[in-house]
Amino acid sequence: MTLSTARPLTSLSVRLAVARTGGVTSTGAWRTLPEDDFTLTARERGGFLVFTWTLRAGRTVPAGDWIFAGQYDHDRGGRDAGDDRYTITGTTGNAPP
Repeated sequence: MTLSTARPLTSLSVRLAVARTGGVTSTGAWRTLPEDDFTLTARERGGFLVFTWTLRAGRTVPAGDWIFAGQYDHDRGGRDAGDDRYTITGTTGNAPP
């Protein structure tokens, strides 16, 4: 997923839910922002593999374009991603534009 923000963010939560179809299992996750700025969880929940990145207190996301990626294996062949979903929420606080 690519997050584009015109203002610095003082809070951010990114959630990727991958439907547990056809042997889906986590193989990791990454983001283009510094690793130490986020906590990451990858859990099975309600038929989904859920990756969640949460900005740590006191950290800021600069304005720009940022990538968040959950990695997973699945059974050989194609995979229908129609039930996968994501949410991104953040706030700018009192940061200047």
